[in-house]
Amino acid sequence: MNKALGWSILALSALVLARAQAVQRIVVIGDSTVSSYAGSKYPWAGWGQVLVHFFRSGSVEVINDAIGGRSSRSFIEDGHWATTLGKLRSGDILMVQFGHNDRDFSKAERYTDTADYKKYLAQYAREARAKGAHPVFVTPMNMNTWKGSAVREVFTEGANNYRAAMIHAAADAKVPVLDLEKKSKLLMDSCGVAYMAKFQFLGLDPEEYPNYPEGYSDFTHFQEMGALANARMLTEEIARQSQDTILKILAPLLAPTFAVTVRSALPGGDTITRSTRLPEGATVTVKVKPAKGKTFLHWLDESGAIRTGDKRLTYVQDDSDHLFLAVYQGVPVDVERPTPDRLRTRREGNRIRLEGDGILGEVVVRDALGVPRRRFYGSKKILDMDLMDLPAGGYQVSSQGHSATARFVVP
Repeated sequence: MNKALGWSILALSALVLARAQAVQRIVVIGDSTVSSYAGSKYPWAGWGQVLVHFFRSGSVEVINDAIGGRSSRSFIEDGHWATTLGKLRSGDILMVQFGHNDRDFSKAERYTDTADYKKYLAQYAREARAKGAHPVFVTPMNMNTWKGSAVREVFTEGANNYRAAMIHAAADAKVPVLDLEKKSKLLMDSCGVAYMAKFQFLGLDPEEYPNYPEGYSDFTHFQEMGALANARMLTEEIARQSQDTILKILAPLLAPTFAVTVRSALPGGDTITRSTRLPEGATVTVKVKPAKGKTFLHWLDESGAIRTGDKRLTYVQDDSDHLFLAVYQGVPVDVERPTPDRLRTRREGNRIRLEGDGILGEVVVRDALGVPRRRFYGSKKILDMDLMDLPAGGYQVSSQGHSATARFVVP
């Protein structure tokens, strides 16, 4: 072999190896709310299936080992943990979410009380660290169960307080926690049971999706948009705890998100997908449940172009903000892009006051890279935010109730 050619091959091999080593591996274990699903199950999805979109392209590899019907105990006893442990490498992040099947006392092969739950969580942390991996615990998100108008937090009830058990186990083992249970409660409080059932959880109308011609009703599992919401909340927790010794590995890798603003030409009566922010590459579904007696015509986008006459619009998110307007027969609409509601910021001492033209709803503060740094909820048009502990730099504020954004600078 030519010596120069040999050195070139060696150099190329070293470069390929260096690039491979630069990709952060995230290994995920959990139950059916985390799992990946085949196209024949669409729109059924778990957060582990869509998590990769929330990180910068090429920066992470997500290995989703979550399996439906497993508890913290049965995942070990069935041999799945041994398989995952065998593939763990030094430097990997191991995300662990169990709880849904642990509390299912009707199935002896799954049920695990909170004392044993803590024991198995400690085992995952201990054995992952022995391989040089970094464990991260994720509290189980809420099911679509309610007491009247209040979310019933089934993972915090009495002897079934799996959230507290996980937090205690994490404190004992010095493992960071992403509190999806509390994050999901805040989301559900703001949306209500009916919206969550049809737009987040797997509550499908007959003929709404080809895979479910007779419809489907499920208050545990998620449509793809629900899975994306869970992954978004999880990564917002990573950004919020970006100084944690483990989560600081992931925080710089988070991808920017872009506004998906959804409006209706009707002043009320219909139900539409709530505005959100999602990363490039995510498959976004925008849909409408028309008001009684009203005939839906089509979706307009921000340019005034008709996107589809179907009640359900699906597209792959790019690196731009988008706006979609539901149009009805006989309801006048300006085909130009609707004027964004205004947001304003004003410094008051060590706080930033945010003022909007309408109810603020969920408020997210992002840094110059688009990484979420803080999250608030504003039930009025004005919100005072203590943000002076943020690093110096420019920040952008978005509000769930507004299509516009505002900016401020921390000196």
